[in-house]
Amino acid sequence: MARSRILPIPLILLIPIVLLAIVIIAGVYRFSLSDDEIMAKFPQAEVQSNPIVAEVLGVQAKNPWTIQVPEQNAVSFLEEWDKENGYLIGQ
Repeated sequence: MARSRILPIPLILLIPIVLLAIVIIAGVYRFSLSDDEIMAKFPQAEVQSNPIVAEVLGVQAKNPWTIQVPEQNAVSFLEEWDKENGYLIGQ
């Protein structure tokens, strides 16, 4: 007796086809959203500029100013500016 097949294509081929369809649907969904809709899903933190970088260099940067410590594999964060003597102080 001949066994009737439920699926016209083998199951081994069905899995990659289904995965490809899922990827295509996800891509269409992603590119149908605008950037504003995507960014609205994430909380926006207030960007605070580093006052030392802003005063000395006049650049608005959120990262602290760091310098490489000579002859060591370490960095120092510049935290204070002595305007009278012209020193930047860090730890």
